[in-house]
Amino acid sequence: MTDFIVGQTYKLKQPVFVHGGKLKNLGQMGTPKTLEEFKAKRPSFVEGVLEAGTGVTIRRVEIFREPMTGNVTDVFGEILSGEQKGKLVNVTWISKQDLKTGYTKRDPTILEPLEDKSN
Repeated sequence: MTDFIVGQTYKLKQPVFVHGGKLKNLGQMGTPKTLEEFKAKRPSFVEGVLEAGTGVTIRRVEIFREPMTGNVTDVFGEILSGEQKGKLVNVTWISKQDLKTGYTKRDPTILEPLEDKSN
């Protein structure tokens, strides 16, 4: 229940941070809203910062049912560069979610698919 494709690599179009194994947008959780402010005042709970242009390859999609909210689709990707390289993170939190159906859709303002260069 997602438009993410396992094995597909996506590129960040804007910086995000890692907290609790999840990618989050700058400004969430009371964090600074710009990369410059974030670097100057990095909150202690932040595990890392991914800058625009960082690649993330989708490795796993999990669909499950929560008793209180219904269907949930979590999407996990591997960070390809930087201080968090190799880490598996949840990209659901920087995506669009339909809470009625459990569908997780890529937010095109944050992630764009990279074209397959093997052809």
